Amino acid sequence: MPAICLKQCPLKKRNVISWTALIAGYAQMNRPNDALMVFRRMQLENVQPDEIAMLATLSACAQLGALQLGGVDS
Repeated sequence: MPAICLKQCPLKKRNVISWTALIAGYAQMNRPNDALMVFRRMQLENVQPDEIAMLATLSACAQLGALQLGGVDS
């Protein structure tokens, strides 16, 4: 569960790199819903995604077939 992972995260300061690592990890483990939940949480905490974070998020969207969510029109 991503919420548990975020609460137990030993990092004192969460930045785009730590958020991206979580997003990419969930996407690579075929847990795209968790990856998107972490991405939304990152946005709520006002952390701006970089290109790598967006790539990991788009990968999760592709796994779900949620191309509209990823901003890709079919």
